[in-house]
Amino acid sequence: MEDLPSPDSSTEDLTQSTSKPDQLETITTPGEVAPMEMQTPIPATSEEDLSRSSDTTIISAVEEVASLPILVLPSTSQTSDAAQPINFPEETVAVADIDVIPWDGISGTSHADIDEFTIMLNQDPVTIEVNRNKIVDDMMKAFMSPEVLSSALKFSFTNELGADLAGVSRDVYTSFWNAFLDNHADGEDSRVPSVNADWQVSEWCSVGRILVKGFLDHNILPLKLSCPFLVAIVHGIDAASSPTVLCDGLLEYLSSNDSRVLKAALADPEGATDEVFDAVTDIFESLNAHALPHRDQSLREQVGNIAHAKLLQEPKFIIDVMSKPSRDIFALYFPDPASIVQAYEVKTPTCKKVAQLIKASPQSSAENDSLRFFMQYLRSLTFEKVTRLLHFMTGASVIAVEKVDIEFTKLVGAARRPIAHTCGPVLELPSTYKVYRELRQEFDGILSRDVSFEMDIA
Repeated sequence: MEDLPSPDSSTEDLTQSTSKPDQLETITTPGEVAPMEMQTPIPATSEEDLSRSSDTTIISAVEEVASLPILVLPSTSQTSDAAQPINFPEETVAVADIDVIPWDGISGTSHADIDEFTIMLNQDPVTIEVNRNKIVDDMMKAFMSPEVLSSALKFSFTNELGADLAGVSRDVYTSFWNAFLDNHADGEDSRVPSVNADWQVSEWCSVGRILVKGFLDHNILPLKLSCPFLVAIVHGIDAASSPTVLCDGLLEYLSSNDSRVLKAALADPEGATDEVFDAVTDIFESLNAHALPHRDQSLREQVGNIAHAKLLQEPKFIIDVMSKPSRDIFALYFPDPASIVQAYEVKTPTCKKVAQLIKASPQSSAENDSLRFFMQYLRSLTFEKVTRLLHFMTGASVIAVEKVDIEFTKLVGAARRPIAHTCGPVLELPSTYKVYRELRQEFDGILSRDVSFEMDIA
């Protein structure tokens, strides 16, 4: 759900955002790299081979940023039943300005260590249309070209009205990571991308670009992606091999029941009951461990070794490839593994953090009552529901904005409902609730339906 475009929005922007559903634009290199479904799978490559990836030419160091090319895109008004690639021309223009949007560790918008680094792109944005039902494929195609990292992007959803003033983009990246981690990764609360025979270097580079571009442009960090996995992408596998980081990562990778059992065994391996250790043995077997769990302090070392194998060794090829387009950029924001762990902590939504984002100025007793009901509802939410509420209001399921403004309406009857404008972000809250349960019923209904998250306001 989005606000109307501003009056000074260009005709070209509006034309691009309303392209037909089948006109997804796939960005390709000047050498005309084939779309993903047409590429011949590339076998696993060595570190030396990977080091030649063209992604390293995008941003290799801060002092090289000023020389980044800004690519002027051709018109994409031609229609076709097949997705049409955007071919970048040979001619380029230089980046005009270099400025900074630092990262503050909370909203993702400031960082004192890099306040000379952010590219202000001097070009018209490329609008990419994606279908919610095939968002992984559509995003992978759109991010095949390295030049996408230095391009200004806007997004639209097929058959949805939302104009992208940031909210649609946040929703696109969030929806991509939800679908990707559900269908192409292993684990439970925390997940690790799994090796796919159909995806080789070009595909995993595309995922790496999506990861870094979403963070740079919209502060989106997929918190369900295993923290040790991201540490390995940014700082290498050795940096991710801390016993504490690995054990914590494995506990989040497991189901909540298995995690609880393993925590109990690690807390007192010698005093744990036979029932607990029988369950730990089952956990070891499910993780393909080749030894029985030890009933002493060496159990923690065993768990660390299993975590290293599941979280780092098995996906090593993926780590190596995804790091090529993203490592140098992420290292500027996360100078050490601890800064990544901290980012996960501060960007994880809680009732308290989301409540601190809410900004409202009620002008009547009715508005004050509605705000009080809403804050009561917010404090009652589980982690899953508070994440859904944040996604509904901002387009992102992580803390990615500095505030959410509340505006009050006087809708009544069947028309009464909260309305979210994710670009603000602004939540329109009816001031006509007589009792708390009326608000609770409406918000519960919204958060339980996926259709509530579609962008149906232009």
